[in-house]
Amino acid sequence: MKNIYINQVSSFLPNKPVGNEEMENYIGLIGGKPSRVRSIVLRQNGIKTRYYGLDKQHKITHSNAQLAKQAAESLFADKTIPENVTLMACATSTPDQLLPSHASMVHGELGNFPMEIFSSAGVCLTSLQALKICYSNILAGLHKKAVCVASELTSPALVSKFYDPEYEATHDNPDKDPYMAFEKDFMRFMLSDGAGAVLVQDHPEGTLL
Repeated sequence: MKNIYINQVSSFLPNKPVGNEEMENYIGLIGGKPSRVRSIVLRQNGIKTRYYGLDKQHKITHSNAQLAKQAAESLFADKTIPENVTLMACATSTPDQLLPSHASMVHGELGNFPMEIFSSAGVCLTSLQALKICYSNILAGLHKKAVCVASELTSPALVSKFYDPEYEATHDNPDKDPYMAFEKDFMRFMLSDGAGAVLVQDHPEGTLL
């Protein structure tokens, strides 16, 4: 069996880094009050900064497809996908829309030049599914050069307006278990936005590690 090589790696993170003390300036205060679990979650996960594809007014600054585009183009010195890249596999759990597919939207952002595209959707192992598509196609001799890109835009779903109704219901009902509300608040301080990409080929370039 021949070897397949990852010859380049890139990433794209939107806007400026957001420190832990600034997070709720971007994703908002649930019930108008600072989160009681924020400091606990941040102490446990050790994360110091986040990147959000939205501003303090909750206006989206980058679509998921745009995050993926930026990461894919950053694989190349001139920020342009060369014509000999004939396959692109895109992975996400947070597509901008259901149809057209996420890969179709990224392809459109890149300029719609001829190439085969593939969308992988799901959670956690989605990027590995997309990478396997690139690997398998090159191994089979169907392509020689492919781009695999994974991206997430979670922050629009984390803003406080989506949590306020549940907060009000659990706050006003002493018989309701508030655990789910805590679990959702916990996720707000774990997730952020960004994209990463790899260039996959049938031969090595540069120095092998």
